[in-house]
Amino acid sequence: MNCFACLREIEAKVEDGEIVSTSDAAIFMSHGNYGSTVLDMEDATVEVLICDACLVSRRQHVRAHVKHQKYERTEANVTEIIPDTLPSNSRLTDVQRDA
Repeated sequence: MNCFACLREIEAKVEDGEIVSTSDAAIFMSHGNYGSTVLDMEDATVEVLICDACLVSRRQHVRAHVKHQKYERTEANVTEIIPDTLPSNSRLTDVQRDA
């Protein structure tokens, strides 16, 4: 599988057609969206991977929420959730910054 943003190859474990774990990447999933003109199916699911390097380098484009209770969410400062550098245990070494 590849990162949706930079196309870097990502190790991903797939079970029963669903991504269940990755190395150095996050899994994002959508079950359709009324506002989309290309993905508006109730029974469809789209999964994409975004590598940690792209999350770090493009974090200014991310909105973050913190779930406090079952149904309560508050907007959070993304810089408190996504660091500005890769952690020392990351196998990714090249973080390309947005211009």
